[in-house]
Amino acid sequence: MKKITMFLLMMSISNLYAQNQMQIVNLSMVDAYSQIPLDQVLPFTIEAKFLNNGTLMQNNVKLYVKELTTQTVYVSDSLSSFYPGNYDSLRIDSIILPNSIGTYYITAWISSNTINQLIYSDTFKISINNNNILSRDNSNYTGFRWAGTTAPYADPYTATNIYKVKKKANANSVIFVVDSATKPGSKVKAVLYKFSENMPYRIQVAQSSNYYINSYDIPTTHGQNPHLITLAFTSPYLLLPDTIYYAGIQVFGGTDTVKIATDNTATPQDPQNSPYFDPVMNSWFIWVDGPAPAMMIRLNAVIVINPLVSDLNVSSLTLFPNPVKSILNMDIGGWKANETSVTVFSITGIEVLKSEITLSEMEKVLQLDVSQLSKGMYFIQIKNAKQSIIKKFIKE
Repeated sequence: MKKITMFLLMMSISNLYAQNQMQIVNLSMVDAYSQIPLDQVLPFTIEAKFLNNGTLMQNNVKLYVKELTTQTVYVSDSLSSFYPGNYDSLRIDSIILPNSIGTYYITAWISSNTINQLIYSDTFKISINNNNILSRDNSNYTGFRWAGTTAPYADPYTATNIYKVKKKANANSVIFVVDSATKPGSKVKAVLYKFSENMPYRIQVAQSSNYYINSYDIPTTHGQNPHLITLAFTSPYLLLPDTIYYAGIQVFGGTDTVKIATDNTATPQDPQNSPYFDPVMNSWFIWVDGPAPAMMIRLNAVIVINPLVSDLNVSSLTLFPNPVKSILNMDIGGWKANETSVTVFSITGIEVLKSEITLSEMEKVLQLDVSQLSKGMYFIQIKNAKQSIIKKFIKE
């Protein structure tokens, strides 16, 4: 008799479990970044799409999101009635991470009056860095996103990621990673577009010099920390807060083949953040296969504390010799006498050299010893309390 009662009880529990079920179909980060420069506080949204795959009505359904470092929990509004067999969605806006360097993990779940927690199997990873890299990918190279053979067109295709900042920042360069199927010698260029309501037309605001991909730029295997290709803009471009920009890579026509590496397999983006421009159609297109990895196209965005002033003549700073081996001369022309700082940044925005000087009324040429710097391209900033100017030089 006990065995029969237990068997019936187990059947009853099993039937109730089958009736009382929900399933998370998709969990996405909306308008989110997986790498954020320190002090660029960028709120993001998490959205859950779920299914009532039981036979019971679910009441008071909510989405929960937890940031695991601080244990901060965000809760969505309630979905009062969720019928069997139906799909629905909930989202939580304005999720903000701590303003501190580190790696943060976000997990999420849904619940109802009868289901306590249905935890999603994935966990989002977001890093706050001090190298000014704004990115929609992490560091794991897993595949490619864009089949970029451009033949027979002369006008280049452009693959991009979408970016915006919360504080004024100088866009100095684009950093990207190619897939192993990329052809050596392919001609590329970094570009920056400003979003326009009149899309599909392009408004290009910055570009780099042309670059020809070398064999050592092309990885042979998938994995962590693939080789980065950095292309500096010919001059820094001032990004305005809450304005949308497309940072991307142009691939020129002919037989060139460039395939952009992807990551973000554990951080699906919705909506798509990897549009591309088709020169034949003169239109932007978005990948059509739903939430997917973002391409490994990163933007170097250095926060501007004292932005460039409009009445400052850029020609008032002349650098020579350029390229330079040891002593860089800076002709400051009409610069006002004042306490002035001279700072040198790498093309990724890292400060590598700084000097504080006091100018005399007659002083017009300053000298800076850069002999200890490694070979490559740098930005130099001269500023005082009222004005600031940035120029580029090459260290031989």
